[in-house]
Amino acid sequence: MTRSKPSHAEHAEQLLGAALPFLLGAGIFAVAFAHVLELALWAGQPRWAALIVASTGEAMAIAAGLKIRALRRRRAALGAPIAVLICALVWSGACNLATSLIPRDGTGQLTGDPGLWPPVVAVWVVIAFALVLSLEMLNDRSAAQAQNAPVVDKTTEPAHELVAEPTPASADPAPDSADTGPLAPVARIPRAATPAPRRRADRAPLRRTGTKKARLLALAAQVAPDDPRRPSALAADLAAQVGMTPNTARRILAAARRSTTPAGADTKEALSA
Repeated sequence: MTRSKPSHAEHAEQLLGAALPFLLGAGIFAVAFAHVLELALWAGQPRWAALIVASTGEAMAIAAGLKIRALRRRRAALGAPIAVLICALVWSGACNLATSLIPRDGTGQLTGDPGLWPPVVAVWVVIAFALVLSLEMLNDRSAAQAQNAPVVDKTTEPAHELVAEPTPASADPAPDSADTGPLAPVARIPRAATPAPRRRADRAPLRRTGTKKARLLALAAQVAPDDPRRPSALAADLAAQVGMTPNTARRILAAARRSTTPAGADTKEALSA
């Protein structure tokens, strides 16, 4: 099933949904930058230093966000970058709150005694540098752990367990003492020495339905009366065609001949065999 391409309206909605968070974040950063800059100037910092102080919160937040994305891809712990992000947000929020509470003069500039703000602003730059540096050290340590981690060979296939196949039970019926006829004793023919069955074209077509005994009797009925083979050889040939042992085939054929021939003829046939 092919996936339909998004329409122009859907594409515009996706772009707008991806751009809005960035635009909102840029606006919030701009407002926070202006308030921190104003507070740093009020605390006695020169303008170039106040610009650096005002940019520390935004820089820390961006660095922490990138580190969180990188660690999440590696499924590593996120405690350190989240702590740095919280510190940046607390600093920015405190500066914004202070500028809204400090009184202003007629021109809109902050007035009054700065109090503890000059040492706080001065030491904050060092704290921000230490927090960002800790993120870089965490990155180096994570890369070293990844290099020292053992490599797992995923191409190695698991060993297959060898299971012995069950030996199929013999499908030949158990010998019946009642089917034993007056046949001459014949040496048992090994299964490997059993003659190959005739080709299908050499014999009449036979549907492989019913039991082995029924197929054996059906094949025996198709044998010509003047067939030169001895009864033991004929039984061996027919047994190979139906998947039966020669001895069982001879007993079945002998029982069939006794049921269809007179007793005297059966005795002569047995003596001739």
